[in-house]
Amino acid sequence: MLKRVGEATHQSCLILTSRVKSHQFIPLEGKTRPVRVFCLQGLQVTDIQELFKTKGTFRGTPDGWYRLIKSYAGNPHVLNRIATTIQQLFDGSITEFLNQKVTVFGTLFKDLDREFERLSDAAKATIQCLVLARQPISFSQLRTKMPSSVSSQELLETLELLQARSWIDAKSGLFSLHPMMIEYVKSFIIEEKITKFQPSVFLDQEHQRQVAS
Repeated sequence: MLKRVGEATHQSCLILTSRVKSHQFIPLEGKTRPVRVFCLQGLQVTDIQELFKTKGTFRGTPDGWYRLIKSYAGNPHVLNRIATTIQQLFDGSITEFLNQKVTVFGTLFKDLDREFERLSDAAKATIQCLVLARQPISFSQLRTKMPSSVSSQELLETLELLQARSWIDAKSGLFSLHPMMIEYVKSFIIEEKITKFQPSVFLDQEHQRQVAS
């Protein structure tokens, strides 16, 4: 039905929101076509502060607020959950929360766990490489870091999937993980858990030390 709505001529407007973009819409979308895709950006500091006011009283420096919003890419759904933790465990002190240097925990960690479990081995290997790169990298650079068992075609398909699932950013031809995803994956690499998902991709001790640092 949704595909039919995108193909037919009509006077209606249908708005869908989803964390995952359907592959069926890719051939139909375009800036001047009936089907258009808008990637929602995170909220700014003033917007998040208004959200936090509905939860209670919070204290933080301008830099602290900026760091908090950046850690979660301004995601209002996630920050709404984090606000409860800051309010209940740190008496509303954003500085105290940030000092713990723990970004992903509790139900947030479990939610990402479930998403990560569904990813292919190629996707998990791609995520590892993006974490270890520490900065946005091009397709060619990523290709050289990937296992030889992953073809260029599979890598392209994997990047499209990861972008559709909001795991990565693609800007100016460079790819990078969202900050929250980086912290999540770091915990797996440091604890040597990630190798159980992708036996053919092992991180040497030097790489583990780099990520841990």
